[in-house]
Amino acid sequence: MFKMEASKSIYDYMSRAAVDAADGFYAEICDFSYKKMLFDHAGHFTQLVWNASKFIGIGIATTPDYSTYVVVVNYRPPGNYEDKSMMRTNIPPPVKETVKQFCDKHRVKAKESNKTATTIRVPVE
Repeated sequence: MFKMEASKSIYDYMSRAAVDAADGFYAEICDFSYKKMLFDHAGHFTQLVWNASKFIGIGIATTPDYSTYVVVVNYRPPGNYEDKSMMRTNIPPPVKETVKQFCDKHRVKAKESNKTATTIRVPVE
């Protein structure tokens, strides 16, 4: 049986899963091309920052031993339209130094971590 630390509740573990998912989505900023407005490997990031999306819903499920989490995120209204004009309107421009610092830090963090994650985006209808 999985034993949680005495000072932590199931809420702490679930909250951490949601934060880890959001951090992973945002980390895709390192793969996004603002000049070309391409998001081949950055769709979670672009949806996360999409200006027209005003509401977010996050669902978290876990295995009985809490070793694996599945995080599902829905946005309303949905975004990520592959229209360059809409992308320029809905994806805020980066602050160069901040993005560079974030990506450098994230690369170090990714090398130190043995975690792997698979994300699946389910669009809101």
